Amino acid sequence: HDPARRPVNKPPPVPRPKGARAPERAPTTSPPPAPASAPSPREDKKPEAFNDAASVASTMVTNTAPSSASSAGTEGINGTLPRMRAPVVPANGNRFTAQDINAFIQEVGAPKAEPVEDPALAAVDAAQEAVADVMSDLQAASRADTVPAAGAGPEAAADGLGVPERRMLKQSMAELDAWLEEDRGRRGQGETRQKQRQQAMRNGRVAPVDVVTAAIYEDDVVLSGGGSEHKVVQDLRAAKAARKKGEAPPSMQPIADEAKKVAPKLDSASLVEVLKLFASARHEDSDLYLRLLGEIPMQVRELSPGSLVEAASVLRRLRLREPTYMELFSMEVMNTCRKFDRDTRDTGSHALSPFSPTQLVKMCNAASQLETKWSTRVLAVVQDAMGKLIPSMTAEVCEMVHPCTVLAVMNDALKRQYLERCAATGAGIAATRFETDCAAPDINQHAAAREAQRRRDKRIRNVYTTEFCIRKESFSFFSSLPQEVRTHLGRLKDGAEQLPVEESGSLAGQVAEILSQLGVSYRMGVNCGPFQLHIVAEGTNPLGEKTRVYECHETSAYYAAEHAAVEEPALTAETKLRQRLLQRMGVKVTVIDAWSWRGMSEAQRINHLVKLHSFQ
Repeated sequence: HDPARRPVNKPPPVPRPKGARAPERAPTTSPPPAPASAPSPREDKKPEAFNDAASVASTMVTNTAPSSASSAGTEGINGTLPRMRAPVVPANGNRFTAQDINAFIQEVGAPKAEPVEDPALAAVDAAQEAVADVMSDLQAASRADTVPAAGAGPEAAADGLGVPERRMLKQSMAELDAWLEEDRGRRGQGETRQKQRQQAMRNGRVAPVDVVTAAIYEDDVVLSGGGSEHKVVQDLRAAKAARKKGEAPPSMQPIADEAKKVAPKLDSASLVEVLKLFASARHEDSDLYLRLLGEIPMQVRELSPGSLVEAASVLRRLRLREPTYMELFSMEVMNTCRKFDRDTRDTGSHALSPFSPTQLVKMCNAASQLETKWSTRVLAVVQDAMGKLIPSMTAEVCEMVHPCTVLAVMNDALKRQYLERCAATGAGIAATRFETDCAAPDINQHAAAREAQRRRDKRIRNVYTTEFCIRKESFSFFSSLPQEVRTHLGRLKDGAEQLPVEESGSLAGQVAEILSQLGVSYRMGVNCGPFQLHIVAEGTNPLGEKTRVYECHETSAYYAAEHAAVEEPALTAETKLRQRLLQRMGVKVTVIDAWSWRGMSEAQRINHLVKLHSFQ
């Protein structure tokens, strides 16, 4: 018997006349048993949501269904379940009689009894209703935490289909939109100022590029916010003025802490000015400089050519080898030059470059001394701009070109053009000294002349070093130069021994003091080609070297970015070039670095020098 079938009441028996024989019944055949894995019809109609939420109800169904099914099976055995209807056949013989017809009509017209409900099926229906109630409660709870999606209509809200209301995400998106709008406004202002500068250059003020740039960007010096950020710049300017007067400057750490707070409020020109003032004060705080530099990428389009060069020069002065910012500055230089070329081509202007010769040389010096890897596009644009500006360089500008710039930026054509310009202007020759003919010279003129002489003495070695590099490392190129250029380079070679003596560092002074205590004769500031040796000491071992050259590497010989690292700090490009050229001249040097020297006591330093000087 199939327990899934609903039972019906047994029909009443057909009345039979007396003496009549009971009709023969056809043999009943039970349907074949269904396979064990086939699902019941009610199982196919279960809702899809009947998963985890119906675990409790499924337990109830499992516990109640077997008992009900067993009871139903028992009732089926006792005769409660319906049996198959008897076939309609004549009672006697092969023909229907009137009695057979009357009996059939009575059987058909008899009232039908109400079906008996199966307890097992009732339990399953009750479990399904419980699951439906649970699912409706879950949907109502989730509908309270969601809002209907845009354009979904009331049907989506009724079914609980929506997206969570993310207030923090909407607020962040609104702030990002505000930042983008502010950035677009600043870019528009920068383009307006660029057009004003180009208009000023088209009006005839082309030669003094620095003056035109300063006149157009003079409003950038004024701070935008005032208040605390204005006070930071005023304090830095006061500290710089105190140092010039010889007075004790104030403590820089409180000013640095305040500058970190107001950095987002500073505009592009003020950021560069604050960087320059802190660098001139020689304040060592890498976090401060990185905090200020982090604000520049958002305002890099507003930087004038002069401010862009000053920012790169500050990194060079601080020896901060930050490739990200130097690549950003170099890309901005390329974009500025390309835009300038397009504008001049459209307007028919005869301007050469948006940068002056001094600005371009400073930018190339900063990139080469920080070992910036120029991309092919940027290098091509910079070389093109330098080729246009070399003919307008003066002797002072030619002396500013660092040897690293000549080796890393210039190709052979630019080197030849640059050396010809040096020969034409007499760069490096006749380094005049300020001499007074009267007993009481003008104080202001005397100070200005001394300052100009100091600046030239500081950079005049660049031309002599460049001549030595070309003659020692590329003699074939040196031989191909014109005769007047080789004559000028020969004069530089002969006059290298008369270069002014540079001031020795503190480390060299400490080493010389210990050598004097040990009774060792030495000399300081000895010229060797274009370089000045730090200490040349006489040898104490008769069988060893007659002299020993000590190379004292101060902290300025290393990049500042490596100071906090665990490994040994990296030497700058200028220091590595000096060591390579000294080795080419056959000078054997003994290096004493500041990092190991600082970690020694006075006795350890003496013992260290005794070992170095005795081992020959």
